Amino acid sequence: MKPTMKPYTVTFLKTSNRMVTERYVLFADGISDTHANSRAWIKFMDTGFFRATPDDWELETLEPVFDKEGEYVIA
Repeated sequence: MKPTMKPYTVTFLKTSNRMVTERYVLFADGISDTHANSRAWIKFMDTGFFRATPDDWELETLEPVFDKEGEYVIA
């Protein structure tokens, strides 16, 4: 059986002097949280936001779009 890729919402934070200066939200997918985390970083590293200041970003949240029952997760 082929693994199913699940969609995730990912938020990255840019910090400067311990203050959040920017947020960047994107969608990623993966067969697990770890896999989605890796794919999100790869996708984010391809953006101009990351390339401009690569050392200032951190992953804040990685949240599934759907819960175990298949319903949308409401923030």
